[in-house]
Amino acid sequence: MLQGGMDTGHFPPSSLDAAGIGPLWLRGRWTGDRMSARLPSGLRLSLARAGHAFILAWHGEDGATLTVRDGGGHALSTFPLAPGEQGVFLPAGSATLDASAPGRLGLYPRSKLGLKLHAVLNGRFPGLPALRRWREASAAARDLRATHAALLEHSDARRQERALAFRRYRARFVGDFDTVPPAGAAPRLCFLGPLGRDMEAAAARLAALAAQSDPNWRFIAFLPEEAPPALAAFASTQAARDPRLLVREAEGCPASAINMQVEGLEDGLVCLLPHEGLPTPDAVALLRDAFARHPEAIAAYTDEERTGADGLPEA
Repeated sequence: MLQGGMDTGHFPPSSLDAAGIGPLWLRGRWTGDRMSARLPSGLRLSLARAGHAFILAWHGEDGATLTVRDGGGHALSTFPLAPGEQGVFLPAGSATLDASAPGRLGLYPRSKLGLKLHAVLNGRFPGLPALRRWREASAAARDLRATHAALLEHSDARRQERALAFRRYRARFVGDFDTVPPAGAAPRLCFLGPLGRDMEAAAARLAALAAQSDPNWRFIAFLPEEAPPALAAFASTQAARDPRLLVREAEGCPASAINMQVEGLEDGLVCLLPHEGLPTPDAVALLRDAFARHPEAIAAYTDEERTGADGLPEA
C-alpha cells in the first residue's frame, strides 16, 4: 500500500531558472500570522473539479509550512516548505495558499504551450528580434519542462495526480464486479498462503476475506514456524469462529507446505495468497464467475491493484 504526505524533495533557489524563466509569482499579503496568496481565477477554475500536480517556488525561510485552502477557508492539505522549487499537489477546490512565514510563492505552468508562452513573455532574451526570441524561448521552455518532469516524476504529488486519473479511468471503464455466482455454478475458491507476519497483517487479511461479496471460499492459512504465542492464539480463536478458516503450521519451506496442501485438496479452485497484499472485495465472485463461464479452463490470471491507506485504488 502506498500513501504519504507531500514530497519534500526540491531544487534549491534559481536551479530551474533557465534563461531567467521564473515562476508566475502569486500576489500575497501578510496578515500578521501568515502570508496568504489567492490563486489566479483561471487556475482556480481548472482545479474546481480535479486536483493537479505543480512545481511550486518558495522564496522564504526553511521550515515554513504551507496550507492549501478552499474558497471557504477550509484547509485541504498542509506540507513543509523549503527554499527553491518542489513538486506539490493542489487538491480539487484549491483557492488560497497560506505560508506560515513571510516570503514569495510562485507556480509554473504545467502545459507545454503555457510554459512556452510564459517563457516568451517573462524570459530574459535581450536584443533578440521577435522570431529569434520565440525560438530561444521555446528551447528554454523545453529544457525547463524536462527538468520539471524529472522533479515531478517520482514525487508524491505526481503519485496523487496519477491516482486520481486512475480512479477516473477505473470508474468509467472497469468498475467493481457486482455479480455473485450461485453456489453450484462453480467450485468453492480455496486460498492458500501465510496468515500474516504479525497480528495486524493477519487481522487485515481475515477482514478482507470476511468482506467478500461471495461467501463461497475457504482459507488454508500457514502460521510461521516460530509464530508468537499471541498470533497463534488469535489464529485459533478466529478458526473457531469461522469454519472456512483452516490454520496449519508451516513446516519447511513455504513452497513445500503449499504443495502438500494442494495435493490434499480433492476438488475446487485454488488461489495462492502472497505475503503482501489483500484480495479485493469482489475477488472470490470474479474468479468463480470466470470458471462458471468457462468450465473447461484450468487456470485464470488476475492483476494486482495498489491501494492507499484510505483503501481507494491508486494504480
